[in-house]
Amino acid sequence: MDKETHLNVLIVEDNPGDARLIEIMLHDSPQFDFRCKKTDRLSYALEILAAAHFDVILLDLALPDSFGLETFIKARESTPKTPIVVLTGNDDETIALSAVREGAQDYIVKGQFDEKQLVRAINYAIERQKTVLHLHKMSFKDELTGLNNRRGFMIKADELLKISRRGTGVFTIYFIDLDGMKHINDNLGHSEGDKALIDMADIMRKSFRESDITARLGGDEFAAAVILEEQTDAGTVRSRLGEKISRLNDSEIRSYKLSASIGWAFCNDKVSGLEELLNMADEVMYAEKKKRKNPVS
Repeated sequence: MDKETHLNVLIVEDNPGDARLIEIMLHDSPQFDFRCKKTDRLSYALEILAAAHFDVILLDLALPDSFGLETFIKARESTPKTPIVVLTGNDDETIALSAVREGAQDYIVKGQFDEKQLVRAINYAIERQKTVLHLHKMSFKDELTGLNNRRGFMIKADELLKISRRGTGVFTIYFIDLDGMKHINDNLGHSEGDKALIDMADIMRKSFRESDITARLGGDEFAAAVILEEQTDAGTVRSRLGEKISRLNDSEIRSYKLSASIGWAFCNDKVSGLEELLNMADEVMYAEKKKRKNPVS
């Protein structure tokens, strides 16, 4: 960052002298173009945050309408991606440390910092928050395929399930098992097995909408959570997956054909939750796989 880059700073401080001193320090910084907005109430701050973006919040925990750790928690809940630096007095460092443990990026003691220390605290807070958000995002992703991992899928699919219950669509879970992975890994090597998994992930991206939740649950198991208009649409999605798998097989020369067993399950009032629905789709998928291995003559 440099002077050409401006940073929006929200100062939440009820002491006019302290707020003005911070504003002057930031204005005089030769490094960055800080653009400050001040408020002296948490309620006002929450209204401001709902209407505008800020790169960092400087937050006093002792405000007329909120005090202590609760102040930080409310601010963080309103804008979880924005880094917060806590402003504290000499007698409040214990609370400030508690705020850091809860997710604040730093704290500074009022009256004990200069312009350089203030700017450094803000700069470090922004960079640390970027790292936290990146790690948080990566914790939901499957490293090999880039799809959601099981953890990411369960969280995001549960949110989609809640949305579906407020509407008229049919919440549906697809469970997809890539066939023959043991044969591929044992005979062709794990690098070829990884390629098969990546190909399947690509097929899923092309078969489902951006609003759908797709994932590699682990090993050769994939899943998708979608909201269909009608239950009869489930077969259309199944056909689309099959067509894209066939197209891939026709376009590439390899010693095996990519194939997958697919099952799905619809949500209804008798289903207790996402885990049960996933198990139901898994059972349907397994029945299909068994049927394909032992076709009735």
